[in-house]
Amino acid sequence: MELGLQQKLALKQKITPQMIQSITYLQYNLEDLNQEIEKQLEENVLLEKDASDNFNDPISLDNPEVSDFKVSDLAEVPVFDQDTPLKLEKIEEKNDFTTEDWKQFFENQGQSYEGYKARNSDFDDLYDPDRKEGKSQTLKEYLLNQVKTSLEHQIDEQIAELLIENINYDGFLFEQNEGDVFVYVRDSINKIYDNNVVEENDVKEVLAKIHYFEPVGCGAFTKTEALSIQAQYYEYDDYIIDIIKYDLEMLAHNKIKELREKYNIPDSKIKRAVDLIRKLEPIPGRIFYPDTPQHIEPEIRLLKEGENYRVELINERIPKLRISNHYREQLLNPSTDEKTREYIEEKILSAKNIINSITQRKTTIVRVMESIVKVQKQFLDSNGDFSHFKAITLKDIAMEVDLDESTVSRATSGKYVICDIGLFELKFFFSTSVAVTGGENQSMRSVKNLIKKIISNENKKKPYSDSKISKMLKTEYSLNISRKSVGNYRMSLEIPSSSIRKEIL
Repeated sequence: MELGLQQKLALKQKITPQMIQSITYLQYNLEDLNQEIEKQLEENVLLEKDASDNFNDPISLDNPEVSDFKVSDLAEVPVFDQDTPLKLEKIEEKNDFTTEDWKQFFENQGQSYEGYKARNSDFDDLYDPDRKEGKSQTLKEYLLNQVKTSLEHQIDEQIAELLIENINYDGFLFEQNEGDVFVYVRDSINKIYDNNVVEENDVKEVLAKIHYFEPVGCGAFTKTEALSIQAQYYEYDDYIIDIIKYDLEMLAHNKIKELREKYNIPDSKIKRAVDLIRKLEPIPGRIFYPDTPQHIEPEIRLLKEGENYRVELINERIPKLRISNHYREQLLNPSTDEKTREYIEEKILSAKNIINSITQRKTTIVRVMESIVKVQKQFLDSNGDFSHFKAITLKDIAMEVDLDESTVSRATSGKYVICDIGLFELKFFFSTSVAVTGGENQSMRSVKNLIKKIISNENKKKPYSDSKISKMLKTEYSLNISRKSVGNYRMSLEIPSSSIRKEIL
């Protein structure tokens, strides 16, 4: 054995503060983004709202400068104005620009000083600095705050953050089948570390811990699972947990005799089960519902143009930002002292990064939506007929637009699009596939729609059992759906069992 020095060439990815800011801004929904903008306007005197109403130039992939763009490069693009075309110019992270550099940079951006206004003092008077502080936490924020105090290892924390990112405001995991969620998180973490350090069981173990975060039951896939998790957490008797898992509908419809016979328990225990189950919360995220109904504002509109669709940002939803002309002039003024100059340069870089992050967010959301439209065009053309709804996952879109799945997840969570057939969260357009014998796979949404259609056309005096529906799906639609899966889909549609649907004259 010998001691010696060896040179080794390795390529490592460094996550800069600008990249972190871009990721954070992408994750924000419209309300959170606007609150963050107001906060930055308050903290950075060089950042101001543009007084013009030039909101009619949507970012489009028809622009070659954008369509050929690698989103991995977005964090390094120097942009001062959200509406300025993106340019692939790398910049150094440190602030080494001279006054002449800044002057040349302004000129290169094609920005005239005329017409710009300093920050509006009237706006400062209207802004309520306590508004954000007084705003209660969201469910996701509350869950994320528990990650570091509940989990010991960094990888477990990263797994938890990805899972929580896909929990909706009701507290349930985003509706795709369980396996896809676990595979998505596993692959995302392994990609970070460039090896297979995480397996699906590791993800399941972390999810089991999230289930016991407050509010208990978050991260479940169904209401029944959420109730079951809570019952186990509060150490309910086994027979109560079994009733929740398998016979909740029987209990809800007061079938005391059947329950007594099945579980061999007296009426007093059934009453105890009823009393305890009533204390549980079927929608664990409900405690974080706002006191007043929230008006959802879409930030994308989908316009039909001939046979195609155009994705357009509703730009007026997000204020247009610019660098204050007053401070630009101060920076370019030879009489400005060095300390003031350094302060202005620092704030300009900060403002540039904020505007750049907003631009990146817009571009990413549009790219993702355009890719979704390509897949779901038949569904849109059919005026929302679910038989035309295609199976599509986060991974499919990520590959199409050359992004990480986690980025696509952030770009679609809490973002809404308005189109001819309604208002939808972007994540609505995702659905896992169900195997079809000798044909094209179907989306889970289309399968649920078939089950709903079959039940709506049944003879109410002789309603179909889950087993019968399973056979009908196989013989009529070549869909191999088990009886248990039919039952799960039916319950997710909030359709009662056949015994309860039966009409007796």
